[in-house]
Amino acid sequence: MFLKKSYEEEILQFEDHDNLDTYRTGKGRKEQPFLRKQLFKNKKVGTCGICGNRYPVDLLVAAHIKKRSKCSREERLDYKNIVIPMCKFGCDDLFEKGYIIVVDGKVLRNFKKSYTPHLLEKIVQIESRQCQHWNDNTRIYFEWHQQQ
Repeated sequence: MFLKKSYEEEILQFEDHDNLDTYRTGKGRKEQPFLRKQLFKNKKVGTCGICGNRYPVDLLVAAHIKKRSKCSREERLDYKNIVIPMCKFGCDDLFEKGYIIVVDGKVLRNFKKSYTPHLLEKIVQIESRQCQHWNDNTRIYFEWHQQQ
């Protein structure tokens, strides 16, 4: 019979002198400080482009409407249209993972996804809200996002 090891048993496998931290290397996004400056200027407070709530800018991200990894160089340089401020209180993840989409300027749930009751309760709070960042220039990026 397989018994799940406790945290203490797992941690005991390390020697006393072992550091429990690990080091990683990875790519960074060179344009991120520039994008944040363009979106937030020197403001202390900004507005989430999805839910419309105001937060300190350190609780907002410069989110790509079209996944950055799928953007061409030209699209990445289209900073006025490819990024939107999104809050870390859920809008960024909900959008990035496709639980919400923006269709003709309205925030909608993505019916291709499954929802728990609690998640649906959160989405209903922002559903049908007008996205102030939707316009003729951002439409192509929001349409790309809908197709994912």
